[in-house]
Amino acid sequence: MCATGAGRSIVTFPDVNGKYVPSAKDLDIDGKTPFWQELYENRKLIHFNHRTFGMIMTGLVSLQWLLVLKSGANPMAKLAITALVIALYGQTHLGAKQITHKMDKMTCMYHNANAFLIMALFLYLIHSARKPNPAAIKALVAQVTKNNPKEYEKLLKSYPKQMKKLM
Repeated sequence: MCATGAGRSIVTFPDVNGKYVPSAKDLDIDGKTPFWQELYENRKLIHFNHRTFGMIMTGLVSLQWLLVLKSGANPMAKLAITALVIALYGQTHLGAKQITHKMDKMTCMYHNANAFLIMALFLYLIHSARKPNPAAIKALVAQVTKNNPKEYEKLLKSYPKQMKKLM
């Protein structure tokens, strides 16, 4: 977006020409160009979608963050979603800074790098919040049995308690 200058096309977002729900005319959609082409060529539409989806995602993840913190999720999942919320609000700040600082190239690079960080944190959150795979548990038991039979006996005794915690 930094290269297209789309961020400067709507400097009053979410208000576009005095409206919060802009018309096709407000977004410079002429009706002659196919809509799929408008999605990646029309600078106003590109940035309106970018900001709208960003705000929706930040709001939904913030709500989910509150629910996860109150839940019995593991500490790594809580840490991951907290980092994701911080990165999303940082992304919003960097995007707003782009408008006020006339598309500074360094801020643009930070905005892009933070987008990759958000994706990585989202993937980490999915990984840290998932329940263990039974096949992975079997492989772990097989490895423990082979290396240290006494450790296997301890594992068998604690296994029902650990499974109850997971369910």
